[in-house]
Amino acid sequence: MLAIIKCVVKACEQLKIPYRFFDENQNFLGIELPAPYYFVNFATPFGRQDLARIYKDKVYTFQLLHTVIRRPFTRGFLDPLCRESYRHYVQVPTYEKIVAAILEQFTRPVIVKRNQGTRGTNVFLCHDEAEIAKALTAIFNKNRKEYDYIAVAQEYIPIYQEFRVILFSGEILLVYQKDIQHANFVGNLSPLHWENARAVLVTDNERIGQIKAFLTPLQTIISGQFLGLDLILATDNNWWLLEINSQPDFEIFIRDNGDARVVDIFKTMLLTLKNDQNKNQLS
Repeated sequence: MLAIIKCVVKACEQLKIPYRFFDENQNFLGIELPAPYYFVNFATPFGRQDLARIYKDKVYTFQLLHTVIRRPFTRGFLDPLCRESYRHYVQVPTYEKIVAAILEQFTRPVIVKRNQGTRGTNVFLCHDEAEIAKALTAIFNKNRKEYDYIAVAQEYIPIYQEFRVILFSGEILLVYQKDIQHANFVGNLSPLHWENARAVLVTDNERIGQIKAFLTPLQTIISGQFLGLDLILATDNNWWLLEINSQPDFEIFIRDNGDARVVDIFKTMLLTLKNDQNKNQLS
């Protein structure tokens, strides 16, 4: 059973909400409020399918949000050797010309990564032409499961601190810092995948207030959703939104902090779902 499912079960038991499993591994969970809702691995019933699809795509997320909130400049490049039926979408026709376009449009270092990747896989910090070419070769390698038909070049922002923020219906339910102060880099640029990295709970009201103020322009877009946002405080003291995850994973946070706060998050969301259902029945 995944850690996130364990927390949902604890929340249901504390709220006396009936639940049942549909699979032997206990990662396919159904609950009754009394209408049925389902949790499947990391997927939850909180959110919109259209926006979840956008957030999975780094280029789409940039296109949706870059005029709303501060985001690193991002551009996607379709694999010139992608499936024949999609090649009419190709704008930069060779790998060499993609490298040239990145060199022209971005200062170095530049982040090059796969468009729909997670957990820091196939993410590269590139300092020169050779490293950019090497990154593209890895991303466009059809013989690897990490293959992506879109490679993303993204502006590099010097990081002072990085945070994960958990939101539900626009309200901040949890903030933790991705602390690498005593960690060792082991090849994965994602901070919590460094050796000895820790998820450190943030309780400082001033810091949380800064984050809330930064995220205010997103309110009309993120209302009603359950999201994990990756934010950085840059070395120039500006806040930036890196990515949005519609299926946030609490595994590392629970490892470092226990599961009580995550259980409380699901209790809050389940009660909201139940209350909304009751209102709909009365209307």
